[in-house]
Amino acid sequence: MIIRPYLTTDRAACLVAFDSNVPDYFAPQERADFEQCLDQQTQFPQQQPATVYFVGKRNGKLVACGGYALDRQRNEAWLTWGMVLRSQHRQGVGSALLHHRLDAIFQACPEATVHLDTTLFSYQFFERAGFVVTGTVKDGYAPGYDRIDMICKR
Repeated sequence: MIIRPYLTTDRAACLVAFDSNVPDYFAPQERADFEQCLDQQTQFPQQQPATVYFVGKRNGKLVACGGYALDRQRNEAWLTWGMVLRSQHRQGVGSALLHHRLDAIFQACPEATVHLDTTLFSYQFFERAGFVVTGTVKDGYAPGYDRIDMICKR
């Protein structure tokens, strides 16, 4: 898999990846927030905290996307909108994208604490990668979609 920075030409394929994970991993009403995230990736490249978004491609096809926001002054980062095309689940794509993002974060800010929020449907994936649960919010994304807050340190 090749992982590279997001381009606006990736937008439609990223939305296909999102839609492939509805309703099992994302609530349908989250799509508008994801679209806004994609639209902001190229508008403010110097914003603080710095945001970076990646896509993963296999055989020329987008199979994953995800990013992070980094605040070097606070030594904190947040993983943002990570997902794998449904047909590519359980093939190592998500792990490769996660480790790529973590490597980029720790290269830029070795002491960073990495935060993320996810659902009950995928938090165990992040636990296996070393994240620990710090809290939960019932129906935090939508009814039936609890938010699980997690952190990871190097």
